[in-house]
Amino acid sequence: MADLNTDVRYIKGIGEKKAQALNKLGVFSLYDLISYFPRKYEDRSVYKPIALTADGETVCVCALVADTPRLTRIRRGLDIVKLRAVDESGVLDVTFFNQSYAKDNLHRGESYIFYGKIEARGARRARVLPSTPLQEPARGQARCEGEEGSAVQSLTPKTLAELAQALSADTEKAKIIAGGTDFIIKERAGKFAPDLLIYPGFIPELNTVTKENGVLRIGAAVPMNGITAALKDDKAFCAIADAASDVGSPQIRAKGTMAGNLCNASPAGDMLPVSWLYDAQLELMNADGAASVTPVNGFITGPQKTILRPDQAVTAILIGLKQFEGFVSAFHKIGSRERVSISREGLAAAVRLDESGKVEQARLSLGAVGGTPIRVTDAEEYMRGRVLDEKLVEEITPMVAETIHNNCRPANRLYKTEAARGLTADTFAKLMSRL
Repeated sequence: MADLNTDVRYIKGIGEKKAQALNKLGVFSLYDLISYFPRKYEDRSVYKPIALTADGETVCVCALVADTPRLTRIRRGLDIVKLRAVDESGVLDVTFFNQSYAKDNLHRGESYIFYGKIEARGARRARVLPSTPLQEPARGQARCEGEEGSAVQSLTPKTLAELAQALSADTEKAKIIAGGTDFIIKERAGKFAPDLLIYPGFIPELNTVTKENGVLRIGAAVPMNGITAALKDDKAFCAIADAASDVGSPQIRAKGTMAGNLCNASPAGDMLPVSWLYDAQLELMNADGAASVTPVNGFITGPQKTILRPDQAVTAILIGLKQFEGFVSAFHKIGSRERVSISREGLAAAVRLDESGKVEQARLSLGAVGGTPIRVTDAEEYMRGRVLDEKLVEEITPMVAETIHNNCRPANRLYKTEAARGLTADTFAKLMSRL
């Protein structure tokens, strides 16, 4: 059996000639071979609404074929297949070069994933690669219009002023999307039919994580993986990075945002308990351009309920820096599996020690237990003045379990209460490893 140091020549199926080619790439052993990665990747797992594509951008679009593909022979050695595809946001003219088989492989009324480069020439055009159907809806059932028969409009403001202007055109059925990960699920399930989409992801101020003037500011359009990269080495705020790194799949983390997670207000949202932990505030913009700030625990009023008005948009999440100086934090959740799992319960914890190594201040926030996150205040008080060790964690575990028991639904009470021991131990093990 080959080990990692085995010369690549002796791996079955390679031989001398192929080994020489691999050597030129710096591949000499089995280890070199399995750790050699391509220079770049084509990510065909994240789909973008047609209306939000930009000229020159290479994208994946999931769209329905609206008419029968047409084959045209331009000259000897060159033929093209053209078709029109639609999604909920717009229309795309698709062109295949020298792929005549696409005419028979793509069928009107069925949805496909199209990958290629956008060329804006009046109507949008793209050179694409064919793929297998994503789904097969009934022919002729594509919905390209709102409930009243008007076409779905889209706005892509590039500045805060343009965002304010877009908000002035907002309606009760309008939707602001960043990653759009939750919206797409709801829309496809028929739970929401927008007449206007507003995408603020091109606004520079919404795409940064900054620490200025005593405030940690997370822009509303910063994706989860951007938050993780910015905060994973910051002990005081790495609980936020933990939560962001646990959200969904890599594709979701590349598009989904903290602001979107909070606006969705799902009790299982991973960003809710960390927002409660840090007394986070939301910066809101009104249609007149005026800004206001509201605490996140007042913004979210219940499961999937917020106070956000149709003429408002979240522009940032704000957290005071001074309040959390010297803290060490962590977040851990329990799901049906380690990754790509909806949280069944989560615990965010932050602790500051005094010079003697005893707990000076502690904060604990539970998620996916009640309609909104819950602070475990009795455990926070108990920890003060005590040494942070495994014994202390065992002592506060019944308090965490009791809080869960008193706030979760009876159907989930037994499981979630019993899971408190592992949840508390794992959260604090992660936290104490950072001390």
